[in-house]
Amino acid sequence: MRTRAAAALYRLGDPAGTPWLQELAASEVPAGRLVAAQAMASRPDAGWMALVTDLATASGEPEIRLGAAKLIAPQNPGLAASVARELSSHDNLAVRELAGAVMAETATGEGLAALRAMLRSSSDPTRLRAAARVLELTR
Repeated sequence: MRTRAAAALYRLGDPAGTPWLQELAASEVPAGRLVAAQAMASRPDAGWMALVTDLATASGEPEIRLGAAKLIAPQNPGLAASVARELSSHDNLAVRELAGAVMAETATGEGLAALRAMLRSSSDPTRLRAAARVLELTR
């Protein structure tokens, strides 16, 4: 509850919750750092970019890396796509599905070929996300 309140205050521009989010961002627990990054995503700055980039590249947990990739996609789609591609062949089906979602979200007009390939996936959710992204990009 404390984190949600701090995140809401942060989004509103009230600095009252910022110390808690900064403490969480400095945590040694990657999941806590990701929660802080998600809470501060509404106003990304250089510190936020460094935090999310570190989570996307250095975390040993694939779910954390993909969560960070999803957050950083608007600012650095190349990094997000790279993380998603790397984890798209993971042993865990849930990780593969999440990687497919990140790849679909980060695809740009130049990435239509990648989206077309995703349309042939054996995974229904991956095909659906790819189709939705193709429609979004071609409207």
